[in-house]
Amino acid sequence: MDVRRVRLILGTILVVAFALRLGYVVAQRGDVLFDHPVLDEDEYVKAAHSLVEGHPDPRPYWQPPGIIYALAATFEITKHLWLPRLIQILISVASCGLVFLIGRRLFDPRIGLVAAAISAVHGVLVFECYELLPATWIVFWDLLALWLLLRANGRPLAAFATGLAIGASAIFSPTILPFALVAAVLIRKPPAIAALALGVVLPIAPVTYHNHQLGEVVLVSANGGLNFYLGNNADYEHTFALRPGREWERLTSEPLRNGITAPGAQSTYFEHRTLAFIRSHPGDEALLLARKTYLFVHGAEIPRDTDIYAARSGVLAALIAPRPLDLPDGLLVPIGLAIAHRRCRCSRCSRPPARSGSRSGPGARA
Repeated sequence: MDVRRVRLILGTILVVAFALRLGYVVAQRGDVLFDHPVLDEDEYVKAAHSLVEGHPDPRPYWQPPGIIYALAATFEITKHLWLPRLIQILISVASCGLVFLIGRRLFDPRIGLVAAAISAVHGVLVFECYELLPATWIVFWDLLALWLLLRANGRPLAAFATGLAIGASAIFSPTILPFALVAAVLIRKPPAIAALALGVVLPIAPVTYHNHQLGEVVLVSANGGLNFYLGNNADYEHTFALRPGREWERLTSEPLRNGITAPGAQSTYFEHRTLAFIRSHPGDEALLLARKTYLFVHGAEIPRDTDIYAARSGVLAALIAPRPLDLPDGLLVPIGLAIAHRRCRCSRCSRPPARSGSRSGPGARA
């Protein structure tokens, strides 16, 4: 495909992505929650304001602080919640561009354009631009890390950049960190692996130092143990559905009632409870993992702070649908799995014999 034509199509896709996201956010301007967010959004906004005013929480971070830092940076300019949402729109549009680059790298420009177009009109990505939550930032940093990894090809500087992206993503959500091990395996060369590790550590180190200064060695945040427990216990369906209120307070204060006051130690308390359940009920845990795997590929969005299907209006009404379609992922996930399966079969059937001197590894083009 002609380079000029590719650029024109990609530019059009990115303009559409921006228009959809901006249109949805503007349409929410009359919602009382626009200026007065609730639940986790409210906690993040309050924490960011306290950080700007020089009165941060005197405890180790309870939730990953990446979104707090992002909000605080905008609050240095204006206290209005328009600016962080506008920045999230731009970050989400940049993610569509990264999807194109990854698709082009792994397949060809046509596949990259199709993938970018799907990302541009993906209702969940549009919706998340409005919410003052980490999701939009996590998608961006994860995609950037993947693109940089594909280009690394064992080079220390490129591996270092990959590590920085993984580390930046980790302060929004530490669950990305196991991917650093996958990246190290793909990079293979020891100097590049060392550079990758250094890149991962640099964004996380100030957060860990902050937590240590407040009395505990907590890598990023102290809510990991509780999150682990919520999805892995004998009463999983009940604990996963808990919302702020009496029962939530009863659960989260359980370590305190057992004399455990430090946030990091409270996280460890829930980790031990979860591991005890797994050891004593391995069959139940296996069923839970199977259920969560099904939910992962099923395509329906699971409500947490907000029910995305209840929020369908304006732009989202055309991009998101509940059961039985569960659009968009109810359609995209099966198609993606089918394409991946077909690609694996084709690779096994048509793999050429190895030749000396051929390029391989994450930096090689398909």
